[in-house]
Amino acid sequence: MRVMHLFSSKTFAGLERHVEELAYAQTEKHDVQVIGPANFKERFRANYKVINTNQWRLSPILCFQIKKAIHDFQPDIIHSHAYKTTAIISKLKNKEFQHVATIHGTKKKTDAFEKAAFIFGASSKSLDNINNPQKEVLENWVDESRFYNFDKGSPQRYIYVGRLEPVKNPLRLLKAWKNINHKLDIYGDGSLKSKIIDFIKQNP
Repeated sequence: MRVMHLFSSKTFAGLERHVEELAYAQTEKHDVQVIGPANFKERFRANYKVINTNQWRLSPILCFQIKKAIHDFQPDIIHSHAYKTTAIISKLKNKEFQHVATIHGTKKKTDAFEKAAFIFGASSKSLDNINNPQKEVLENWVDESRFYNFDKGSPQRYIYVGRLEPVKNPLRLLKAWKNINHKLDIYGDGSLKSKIIDFIKQNP
């Protein structure tokens, strides 16, 4: 089976890691191609075709480039990630492939996802606003074989690595952690950084 993954992004974080791990895992049994921006090419182990998917969503150039990539690769399945690429694929006519889409985070605008044949959500919360019954949670994971000489420390420490933005809701994690007797380290940056620092100071 030929599977094409399509994403648009300017930073390598949760969504991008999800696509990388999933695409590489699928290469064991399928012919896989990932389409994304040039600056991520070296981070992907699967076959990677560079297209500037960070262009304007309605750009005729972007639409032409994606159509040509589809024509050249002839995928059986196109797996789009997040709203932008899902909207682009959902508007294509005369599809000769199955369209699968993944919602990363929580979205109010879901019209493009509803047109996909199947929808994955990074969490059950991601699928709350989806009416299409063809949906399922596909959680993030990590290929532990990529880590060498890894030993669990003692005492146990836990970390959060990600964007400090409302869509990730790191404050919810901190509030839940108040009564847990283990150390939690926060790694990231974003608009909630000052609020997180204030919360930690107020809840030592």
